[in-house]
Amino acid sequence: MANPNQSADGTADEAPGNSQLQRRHADFAARLNQCADLHPDVPELGGGRLTFVQNKLASHGVLVSLEAVRRWFSGQAVPRRHYAGLLAEMLRVDTYWLLDGGEGAPQDRLTGRTAAARGAVNLVASLIQLDGGAVSFPDSMDGYADLRAKFGGFYYTIRVLVAEETQDGEVVFMVRNSPVKFVHIGVVRKPGLRHEVYVISDAAIDAGKRVDGASKVSLGDKGVRRITSFEKALES
Repeated sequence: MANPNQSADGTADEAPGNSQLQRRHADFAARLNQCADLHPDVPELGGGRLTFVQNKLASHGVLVSLEAVRRWFSGQAVPRRHYAGLLAEMLRVDTYWLLDGGEGAPQDRLTGRTAAARGAVNLVASLIQLDGGAVSFPDSMDGYADLRAKFGGFYYTIRVLVAEETQDGEVVFMVRNSPVKFVHIGVVRKPGLRHEVYVISDAAIDAGKRVDGASKVSLGDKGVRRITSFEKALES
């Protein structure tokens, strides 16, 4: 016998008018949209996102209507658990967190951040404080920012990147596309517990080669500048 609370196209419908259910739907939509925002391959909302998700599900043999996907993203319904599992796999997050929230999906899970990346954030925060600035860390679900800094009454939203070395020895930063403007700080690890810190300009990011939804910026590119003072670098 069919479940009366489950639609034919993958949406778990529930009786309208229940404020708790409405809140659950809205919370699910907020998590779903945030994961999609953070994923480098998912188009922006209004720019093909719904069709992208529909096609991705279809590639796994799951056929859902565009209207069903729209309802998930708008907070009008939640998908069946199996479909939510496919969404979570596609967005690289935990299925239970995507459906129910709670703990288990900190910022680094959403973005695939490594231990080295987290260490670089702490390093930059410490250097800013040593330079006389104040630092705060956004909530884990804030979206994109790694930290915020304050110098002389001005606030800066910062994204920290760890340099990668390609097979041919080129040192690069992979800057994920984002609708949010940041000060991008790059950290290059050196032997003997040494490091170099760079500020990466928007122009360098815009000019970078597009690779898998990110901008590939080389260490030697114009607009990548080594810094020795955060206050001067952020104010320039």
